[in-house]
Amino acid sequence: MRRIGWFGWGLVAIVLLGFAIRVFYILNWRASVPVHGDAVFYKDGAALLADGKGWINPFDYELLHKTTQSAEHPPVYILWLWLPAVIGLRTKVEVMLWSAVMGAGSIALGGLAGKEIAGKRTGLIAAFFFAVYPNIFSHDGVMTSETAAIFTATLAVWMAYRYWRSPGLWRAVMFGGACALAAMSRSELALYTPFVLLPMLLATRSVDLKTRFKWLATAGVIMVLIIGPWVGYNLSRFKDPVFLGTGDGITLLSANCPLTYHGPTTGYWRMDCVLATHKEIQKRHLDQSQAEGVYRDAAITFMRDHLDRLPTVVLVRWARITGVWDILDDFQQVNLDHFPEGRELWVAFSGLYMFYALALLSIAGVIVLRKRKVPVYPLVALIAIVFITITIMFGQNRYRASAEPALALLAAVAVDAALRRWWPGATEPLTDVAPPDAVAPLEPVAV
Repeated sequence: MRRIGWFGWGLVAIVLLGFAIRVFYILNWRASVPVHGDAVFYKDGAALLADGKGWINPFDYELLHKTTQSAEHPPVYILWLWLPAVIGLRTKVEVMLWSAVMGAGSIALGGLAGKEIAGKRTGLIAAFFFAVYPNIFSHDGVMTSETAAIFTATLAVWMAYRYWRSPGLWRAVMFGGACALAAMSRSELALYTPFVLLPMLLATRSVDLKTRFKWLATAGVIMVLIIGPWVGYNLSRFKDPVFLGTGDGITLLSANCPLTYHGPTTGYWRMDCVLATHKEIQKRHLDQSQAEGVYRDAAITFMRDHLDRLPTVVLVRWARITGVWDILDDFQQVNLDHFPEGRELWVAFSGLYMFYALALLSIAGVIVLRKRKVPVYPLVALIAIVFITITIMFGQNRYRASAEPALALLAAVAVDAALRRWWPGATEPLTDVAPPDAVAPLEPVAV
């Protein structure tokens, strides 16, 4: 039996610390907060699924006594909440605590990913950031899919670096499975496949081109096996084709109207933007797939009619997601995180300040990894995906969730590098690197 070393015991301790923080936060702050918005959809949607009602809209079912097929959100988080719902654990506190279990899993994955990237101490530092960072742990008490997005994005990063360290068929399969789960958590994470998995597998120099394509095809088969049933289910129950989800159209329209192009909510979202179109959809009795097209067309039409304003709006969206807007406009984004988003002010402010610290450290982390010739694109890709999403949609800190693991991991690399430089007595060997030319053009070498 393999002995658990200092890394294993340290990671267990940090995971328990992070879980305790989440439980304390839930019981002392979130237990008395009314459930609203997307949290209702996930919590009640999971309960209806457990009751055999299918994947339906809980708002229509509970308020209008109407069964409406729904695919507003990808399925991973609802499936996670379905597990306790089957055995009757359905109260909001029970659901939050179950979310905290997945949050604790993210801490463990963060530690394992950090170890794979730069060594055991980097892994423990990263796990600690995952445990205490408010922009990671607070999602578990809000009951939204960001909990699943953080978990699966971190899993995909870990699998990417495991493959890079030692390429092989089974590691390619696990990498593909992780990418599929990420896409099933938040639709935009489907971009991780072309941004990271595809180039990494094709750049594997340790095997011939035929073997690379074999591994890539096998990873693709695993992805189809994971995603295919959900896509097939959606194609069978809507009038227009639906793949991962249908929430993009209404989200796009909520971000593109006069109220989000001018005034204090520029670059943000407003439900006022969708009301007229929503009434039209109700009159026409359209299903969710048809409504998606109407919302999307209305948003695109508005964008085309206001192309002169769009660059300014996009810059404001970027400023909101990077915390710059809080500096420019007296912490407006923090206050929006409090209302209407529902975060406590102390969570919003502490999350902002820690974000600033991790973002600055992550820049140093990129430099360190580049000098060591360790690939940074599996981490930077998560940040790029968030910026692409924000460019199209709107600036909201919740949408940055899938990039938070990358910031925590890169910051951990920077802190560990500083310890190596300024505290030589604490130096540990770097993680063993992959054989030369294993994955090109990012040949790993020891430093």
